[in-house]
Amino acid sequence: MLDDRHKVTKLLVGQGLSGVGDGLWFSIWAIYLTGFSAISPGLMGIAIGITGLIGVALAYPAGGFADHYNVRDIFLALTIIRAIGMIGFCFVSGPVSLLAASFAVFGTQSAVAGVRVALVCGLFPSERRQIDVLAKTWA
Repeated sequence: MLDDRHKVTKLLVGQGLSGVGDGLWFSIWAIYLTGFSAISPGLMGIAIGITGLIGVALAYPAGGFADHYNVRDIFLALTIIRAIGMIGFCFVSGPVSLLAASFAVFGTQSAVAGVRVALVCGLFPSERRQIDVLAKTWA
């Protein structure tokens, strides 16, 4: 079993890689959808804003659900939904498909924050340690 230091390192590396990948991925899709398809920058901004707010609202229930059931399964399910949404961006042709793909990606991205809290609480029994880890990984 890993000690706390190794667990924190794995969480930080995973969070860092995910953040860099998300930033690169989103930049490419924003350029593609607004530059080469029929999606206006305003529509893109509205879709991402709406779906991001929905995701923020889902963070608390997603964390609670993960806390009561299996954190890994919930995290995996959200990751699969995000992957489907990322693929869905290839097929965006209007506002409805943009909202669906955006929700799958940006809604679940925000909801993962609640699951991350449940994960950290399960990995670190000390309340003080949980706060330290959440402060480092909250990005």
